[in-house]
Amino acid sequence: MQTHVTFRNLDSSDALRQQAESSLGKLGRVYTRIDSAHVTLIGEGLERKAEIRLVVPGPDLFCSEQRPSAEAAIEACVESLRRLLVKHKEKHNTHVPDRTVWH
Repeated sequence: MQTHVTFRNLDSSDALRQQAESSLGKLGRVYTRIDSAHVTLIGEGLERKAEIRLVVPGPDLFCSEQRPSAEAAIEACVESLRRLLVKHKEKHNTHVPDRTVWH
């Protein structure tokens, strides 16, 4: 999975970039068909906001969380995306039998 991290109104940090990449890597165990992830970390006053978009087959999955620290915002987003991936996986892995009648 390719991960793109963008910092907006925050100083770029290798530690935050590595945390985002390792946290998103864990989502690969939930759903293996994640193509890429786009992470945007935003500084808004005293709060930090994380926005993560996962590119998967079908509609993209998106999460936005605001917390006092960027690390907490990333973890909250990853947890929300984990739940969304489980629902997405169940929805797209259900097999509907062919109801065609052969005569």
